[in-house]
Amino acid sequence: MAKSLKTVRAATPGPVPTITVIIPTFNRGPWLARTLASVFDQSAPVANVILIDDGSTDDTAARVGALLQLHPAWQGRLVFIRHQDNQGKSVALNQALGRSLGTWVGFNDSDDCWKPGKLRSQLEALAAFPDCGACFTDSVYVTDGVETDTTLSRGKLRLAGPTGRLDNALAITGRLSHGIMMQSILVRADVLRQVGMFDPTMRVAQDVDFLFRLALATPLCYVNQPLVEIDRPQGRIHGLTSEFTMQSPTRLALHEKMFQKWLVLVREQAPQMIALIEDRLQAARSALASRLAMEGDRAAALEVLNRSLAQRFCWRAWFKREVIRLHLERLLTSGYQTSHFRLSLDDER
Repeated sequence: MAKSLKTVRAATPGPVPTITVIIPTFNRGPWLARTLASVFDQSAPVANVILIDDGSTDDTAARVGALLQLHPAWQGRLVFIRHQDNQGKSVALNQALGRSLGTWVGFNDSDDCWKPGKLRSQLEALAAFPDCGACFTDSVYVTDGVETDTTLSRGKLRLAGPTGRLDNALAITGRLSHGIMMQSILVRADVLRQVGMFDPTMRVAQDVDFLFRLALATPLCYVNQPLVEIDRPQGRIHGLTSEFTMQSPTRLALHEKMFQKWLVLVREQAPQMIALIEDRLQAARSALASRLAMEGDRAAALEVLNRSLAQRFCWRAWFKREVIRLHLERLLTSGYQTSHFRLSLDDER
């Protein structure tokens, strides 16, 4: 009798995970059909998709209505929220998070696609590593239908085995470029509550900020396969925040702010990371000062370098400050910069 009861218990399945997928969009109407299909057609069922339109000026709303008529099975599972004005990706994501009902939450961009087994592979990895509250996969760039390099290879992140637990997650996610994409992340809902919302003051790099805070909250596991297709066709502007170039003062200033925030977090939660994040912050300020100086705003550049030196003395920062103070900004664009001025944001100590 006891054996029979044990058998019944072993055969009884546990609670079925419910998955919410959040997709922010902005003027990506033509790509919505294939993106939504790739999510709804997953072999692990998706309970609901929250599609949030951050003030699109194209025909997104009409296309969503047509897709619901074409796919009756999506009705009741697709939640469409529309902002009248563009408020930024962080605001859109936060509003969607407030509507999330799943025990697991995934993210995708409205012009990218998931391969069919993505969610099932991640749930299997998470079952194998139960201490992990989130799982990511590799992703592949697709240019006009042709797969090119993967995001992890571009980020120089080498993973061992088909699945695994990520070592040194904080050091890895503490870089600006590591190859882990938000489109690949699956996070347990209770972990998301610990991480907190996306920073609404950040119109760029909000995913980088979120992933570092995620690594502070939980160990990460992975599926070492490119299960997300990142659409990057030639001649099309990419992303919701493409108005900010990589070297724009706006973006660089946000990097400084982000590393300042991280420094506070690691002092409280991961003191072993303090020196590394201080280096990142110094590098961000160095890059911002160079850009401001080259655009003619010497006063702002000097102010940034003074902040850097107040935090910690650094010969590079001092020398750069003197170059700018003496009106020798031309040195910042010379070959001499490489060895004496430039400090990569991804340099290790």
